[in-house]
Amino acid sequence: MDKKVLILIDSPITNRHHYVFDFLFYENLGLSYTITSDISQFKECNDSLKINYSGKQYDSSNCLKVFNQGFLEQNQIYQNFQPEVLNSGKETLLFPALVDFTFDINFDIFSACFYLLSRYEEYQNFEPDKHIRFCSSSSLAKKYDFIQFPLVDSWIELIRVRLNSISDLKIEKAKYTFQPTYDIDIAWAFKHKGFVRTLGLLVRLLKSKNKQLNIDIINTLFNNKKDPYQVFDDLDNLHETYSIANAIYFFAVGKWSSFDKNTSISNLEFQSLIQRIHKKYELGIHPSYRSNTHVDILKSELQSLEKTVEKNILKSRQHYLKLSFPTTYQNLIQQGIKEDYTLGYSDCIGFRASCSRSFLWYDLSEEKTSTLRIFPFQVMDISLFNYMNLSPEKALNQTEEIINYLHSFGGTLRTIWHNSSFYTEEGWTIEKQNMYESLIKKATKDMKFS
Repeated sequence: MDKKVLILIDSPITNRHHYVFDFLFYENLGLSYTITSDISQFKECNDSLKINYSGKQYDSSNCLKVFNQGFLEQNQIYQNFQPEVLNSGKETLLFPALVDFTFDINFDIFSACFYLLSRYEEYQNFEPDKHIRFCSSSSLAKKYDFIQFPLVDSWIELIRVRLNSISDLKIEKAKYTFQPTYDIDIAWAFKHKGFVRTLGLLVRLLKSKNKQLNIDIINTLFNNKKDPYQVFDDLDNLHETYSIANAIYFFAVGKWSSFDKNTSISNLEFQSLIQRIHKKYELGIHPSYRSNTHVDILKSELQSLEKTVEKNILKSRQHYLKLSFPTTYQNLIQQGIKEDYTLGYSDCIGFRASCSRSFLWYDLSEEKTSTLRIFPFQVMDISLFNYMNLSPEKALNQTEEIINYLHSFGGTLRTIWHNSSFYTEEGWTIEKQNMYESLIKKATKDMKFS
């Protein structure tokens, strides 16, 4: 039997249908698919797996009957809409069949995936935080306690198992993978600040009562000690120890402001650092705080980074994870960005779209699939220690729980760490620093490298 599936639908086919079927069947299960409304064609076809996603009655041993709520037939955003939800935590079902339980999959799994992946709730009215961000507390995932469980990944596995059960075709489960990523908000703690900022640092030194911090500033400025944010060689060694070759570094190159404090991209040492990292790893732009609402600033920063490495930059992650639907992603597409790594929460670890796998962004404002591929992350250092206030032990335990889920479903763990998160005098204790290697050790255990 060829790897293909025939889907019976008795309603108008929309872009939403094609989007979620592409994601589930083509991208994640390796299946081609055909949609039909002809019941005769559906019954007579014997060379495909069959899914009855209609109201028509048809019983067959090689057919899955899936509940259809009708959400995918819509073509607009409703401000007051929220799907029916049954259960909570790992057992959560969106768009459940509340009356008829004769379905093989008794909730609208296709609508549920689309609702979560499209971030429908982020187009609706919500209470933003001080950075105008959508917080986990506003999410359905937080309300129903599945924020640290990858529902979409688990549903992909459910479909895979059910399809295998009705045929001789054995669809393989995806392999778990791990990808560390780094945000370089500030490349040096003390050096390469320019005259005015260095003068301010010296004034800070005179006022500070932290003796060790004062010693560090003096020794660093006089080249007697390595700048504490310069941990790139240490990260190299860590990657080599655990056979990691897919790390990505996102560099902030915007002009100095209240929220953007990196070294100027005109600084030759900064350019040299970026070029050195670029020789070994993939690079992305870390657009400045203001660029989120000023596309001309985004364009300028992207051009500066591309000039530095003499290569087109196709990856991005927003500074402060500032993400506003649909404007942020539309601006990135306009500037030629192909991959974005912003999708996750600052205030907690877990799954913003309930999915660990990459997927194309669906622009709900235009009702169409875009060219931008989204790579969600689940765990960030700032979230664990600054927002959630976890001890290193609890941080590792919660991360390990997520890792175990992703092993079960063949997902991808993606982390964010900062080069500035290894300096003891700024609150990053030795235990917090060591936790990162412990995380990598657990994340790479039993991982199959291609």
